[in-house]
Amino acid sequence: ANLDESQMSSPTFLRALMTAVCKAAIIADCSTFRVDTAVIKQRVPILIKYLDSDTEKELQALYALQASI
Repeated sequence: ANLDESQMSSPTFLRALMTAVCKAAIIADCSTFRVDTAVIKQRVPILIKYLDSDTEKELQALYALQASI
């Protein structure tokens, strides 16, 4: 609600969004990690809203995913 359209499509915002989604879905058990796919599925509408099938935005999301790994 506090961001304008240009801020919501900025690389910084998109990377932060994807990082937040990834961190919410990662479950750490001692020395192992796994992904809760239900969390990802719940957040798909948010990702679709902000990534909007734009390859440049999707690339930023991919960079964030790569950095999370």
